[in-house]
Amino acid sequence: MKKALIILFIFTALGCQSTGNKFAGLCQVEEQSDTFTNKMRVEFTNCWVAAGESVWDTPVYKFGFVWLEDQPDIIQVNLTYDSTVGGQSYTNFESIMINIDGNREVTKELSDTILDSSGYNNVSNTIYTSSRAAARIDMRVFENMMISNDVRIRINTSNGYSDYVFHLSENGMTKYAKYDLDKFVTAVNKYR
Repeated sequence: MKKALIILFIFTALGCQSTGNKFAGLCQVEEQSDTFTNKMRVEFTNCWVAAGESVWDTPVYKFGFVWLEDQPDIIQVNLTYDSTVGGQSYTNFESIMINIDGNREVTKELSDTILDSSGYNNVSNTIYTSSRAAARIDMRVFENMMISNDVRIRINTSNGYSDYVFHLSENGMTKYAKYDLDKFVTAVNKYR
């Protein structure tokens, strides 16, 4: 009976996480045709990437990925930092560095950071803020990131840098971007 309850709890927790991600719009694959070019756009919405090997290492930035049919050899990497006025409100993204199997593969400057905020929220008594920027990397680099055993990402900002462990796809019950990116790759490959 005890084993059955533990198994039921695990499946319930995993189901709740999946449902929670869907409800929050995290780690979802969206396919749509551009109304101007009639070309496909495939997006992997914002998702967490592991900030370290330990489950206690908390990620700061969310990562998203976009592929466009009219630029098939490019992947756009979107970075987002969400905060509140009470915390460290904003950050300015500067560059992204990707290290694949010990080789610094690419350093890309990020686009100008877009700073945004909500109005005052009477329920939580705060103002929510957002910092967003993007970089473009070669599809070859992205494909290598997906198949390599050791991929590390460094995000340089006006506040210093943060390192992420991209190859880590699941740590305990926490799932990270690479865990769900196979669905994104499958969607992209339908149009390549």
